[in-house]
Amino acid sequence: MTKPRLRFFETAAGQQHITDGDKYLYQQPQPSHKIVVIGTGTIGQEHMRVASLLGRAQVHGIYDTQEHSLDVAEANYKTYASNTLVRYADLAAACNDSNADALFICTPNYTHYEILQVAIKSGKPIFLEKPMATDLQDAAATIAISEAYSSFIQIGLQYRYKAQYIEAFHEALSRRSLGEIKTISMSEYRPPFLDKVGQWNKFNANSGGTLVEKCCEPKSSQRRDARDGEKCVTSQPLVLQCLAWAGGGWPRRIMLLMLFILASSVGVILVSHETRALYSRIQVE
Repeated sequence: MTKPRLRFFETAAGQQHITDGDKYLYQQPQPSHKIVVIGTGTIGQEHMRVASLLGRAQVHGIYDTQEHSLDVAEANYKTYASNTLVRYADLAAACNDSNADALFICTPNYTHYEILQVAIKSGKPIFLEKPMATDLQDAAATIAISEAYSSFIQIGLQYRYKAQYIEAFHEALSRRSLGEIKTISMSEYRPPFLDKVGQWNKFNANSGGTLVEKCCEPKSSQRRDARDGEKCVTSQPLVLQCLAWAGGGWPRRIMLLMLFILASSVGVILVSHETRALYSRIQVE
């Protein structure tokens, strides 16, 4: 069992008199693995920061096609870590560094499958950010690769492991504190699509669409905890974005809005057949 960390107190001025010999809760764990982060944009930098905070792994190297993204990621990394990062000349070099133990693929959605085909040649454990693909063909190919892979590939659906969600579902489903559960509704409140390099996330062909890009996290959590009685799982955290990006003009948008209102009133969640098929086979456990 991992001991608790009290990060707020570790850096508090009133705790700096604690010497290394007396540190237990404040003691930083020694990293046991080295990782390479492929894609140093918003998500890539978040994984770099979190890996360093957890302390179990050290970011060994980074790779991105955008020099500016690399510069910013490295500068930010220096504010919370002391080791020097390796910067690779190409993707193959990043994947096959013998000093690295695992790979994190944090690139734009539409590049995941292409990069994965290079990464698997390393034989290393791979963390593949969600969504694993932007269409059914690449999704099916990714599953086939994973089933035959000598190591493992994990999809970045971290909400499944968030302590607050695990505790909430345990309380409701295992301890049955609320009685018999009829409907589970999960919402994610966040800003609209953030700015990205080249604004790739503003186009369905690049992102996979709003349901794939934004709703896969809550849908994954619901599928994990819905038990055998699940009939229809819905994810509607971004209704307005769905309407804003829906094709077919305002008549289609008005129809979608009416469907969302109806779905909310009867406790049913709508999800496209394509999205359902895409994520019904994701296994991350």
